[in-house]
Amino acid sequence: MQVGNNSWTEQIATGTIKDITKDDQGNLWVATAGDGVYVRHGATTLQHYTTSNSGLSSDNVWDIIEDAQHNMWFFTP
Repeated sequence: MQVGNNSWTEQIATGTIKDITKDDQGNLWVATAGDGVYVRHGATTLQHYTTSNSGLSSDNVWDIIEDAQHNMWFFTP
């Protein structure tokens, strides 16, 4: 999803933010309670992952970590 002139944080409106993690590439990953995961690539691109468009087992994501191999792990209840 292209953010355009809007602040990327305005796009994250429906879920309570539980965690924000920066990966080794500088991308920001945002875990939410009820709205899946958002990832911001650069200044203008925001992707949104939910159970309906990805392999997430739940839209409630409490924590995100990056392992030594640069894989992102999402912790759900």
